[in-house]
Amino acid sequence: MPNNKRITIGEYDSTCVDSIDCPGVEIRGYLERKDEKLYLVPTNLIPIFYNDQEITSRKLIDKSKFRLNCPDYRKRDYEIIIKLKK
Repeated sequence: MPNNKRITIGEYDSTCVDSIDCPGVEIRGYLERKDEKLYLVPTNLIPIFYNDQEITSRKLIDKSKFRLNCPDYRKRDYEIIIKLKK
């Protein structure tokens, strides 16, 4: 992903380079690159979990492999495993 760009988690956003599909029509958050760092930025419209912890504010991703959970409206899990390559 290029520097200062984002990937949407949830619904497509034309300001982002790509999107990760998950249940619902809302944007749950963004994966955002700033220099050599990657952040998870929630929108707080609907829950998003990073390694089993609900994220409510900008979170630095410090692992090369991590898990996101985007539960649906029935609170059923929808897990996404992401592996970063440099």
